[in-house]
Amino acid sequence: MTFVFAQIIFKKDTKNIKVAQKSNQKELNIIEDALRVFGEKGFESTTISEICKAAKISDTTMYEYLSSKEEILFRLLRYIQKD
Repeated sequence: MTFVFAQIIFKKDTKNIKVAQKSNQKELNIIEDALRVFGEKGFESTTISEICKAAKISDTTMYEYLSSKEEILFRLLRYIQKD
């Protein structure tokens, strides 16, 4: 799955594009790890801390990318719709 932020399309600076793509890949990794935890424990029983542990990131890092379990679910649906 690839996802590129719309704002990057208009930027010519390749460094900005690479940073945005790296950020996007990190977000995808978090979503994938969250899905594994959801599958094991169920959505309601899963905590943000458990997702962070599975993704090997801190809670603070998680909130830089995604604000809640619900946002993870919404982003997942968006990725599915694009593919």
